[in-house]
Amino acid sequence: LPFNTQYYLSVNVQGMDLFPRIELTSSAYSFYSSGPWQTHTDEVYIESGTVCIGTSSGGNMKLRIDTDDSYSGISINNNSTNQTGIRINNGTNAANAISIFNNSSDSKALYISNSGSGNAVVIYNQNGGKGLWVKNYGGGEAARFSGNSSDVVIEGNLSVGGTLSKGGGSFVIDHPLD
Repeated sequence: LPFNTQYYLSVNVQGMDLFPRIELTSSAYSFYSSGPWQTHTDEVYIESGTVCIGTSSGGNMKLRIDTDDSYSGISINNNSTNQTGIRINNGTNAANAISIFNNSSDSKALYISNSGSGNAVVIYNQNGGKGLWVKNYGGGEAARFSGNSSDVVIEGNLSVGGTLSKGGGSFVIDHPLD
């Protein structure tokens, strides 16, 4: 209700108001209800500040979600046809589109599951940087591709900075003059 009009709480019996009526006034917390959240048609938004879930300190983030052992951080279920579950547009001067830090020794920093026929992850890079850069400072693997059809298709050049090995079978390299 817009509180630029006076409102009363009253009891009405057969069309007659019983007195005394109680004047509705704002409480101290309701003054905050007019901001910082705003609405436009069917959207609710905040222009400044941080939205915090599970914590009261957002630091320099727009959205911060801290979880305990019984909750996932974010779960987005996209059941729409030809729609994106998560879309992140990174400005031309921004450092990273996504930074994920995992301090847990027994869980994944990022887990993507796709049960549909589309792609699980598509990365478009239009400004000359790296489309995907995986750094591993620990002792495990930096990346692994596995599954029923775990082929890796490379459309373009492949540069290997270390040793190239394979599990079995023949290995054929064309003669440089062929």
